Amino acid sequence: MLKSDGVTVIDSISFGPQTTDQSYGRIPDGNDEWGFMLPTPGFSNTDLSIFMNAHIPEDFHLFQNFPNPFNPSTAIRYALPKDNFVILKVIDLMGREVKTLVNSFQTKGNKSIVWNAINNQGLSVSAGVYFYSIESGEFISTKKMILIK
Repeated sequence: MLKSDGVTVIDSISFGPQTTDQSYGRIPDGNDEWGFMLPTPGFSNTDLSIFMNAHIPEDFHLFQNFPNPFNPSTAIRYALPKDNFVILKVIDLMGREVKTLVNSFQTKGNKSIVWNAINNQGLSVSAGVYFYSIESGEFISTKKMILIK
């Protein structure tokens, strides 16, 4: 599961036995009938284990966005080999900032963010050529993308 913020990747989740109790709620058979259910949804489980994807990249990297050209949105992926402050921006052909996608401290790992062709003011941008640029510590990289409408 990949959260839309591109931060957390979970390969699997497993739950232990659920505490036995009774509760009143919608019976999960697709109908509108309500009744008593066992076990109680929402009660704590006795065991919970999460297996996290342990792949940590060895180098900083900014990948080509996909799809490219795009309409109406595109995914931008990047790799962080260590925890660091990250700035990821979309820039127009004149070098003006269009949208700041990331401006925060992030943990190491493979990241992804989606740009939906909206600028910092919340307005749709016009079709054309744009650049996206990442800066994290000493690492700086820029790539080109094309928005078609």
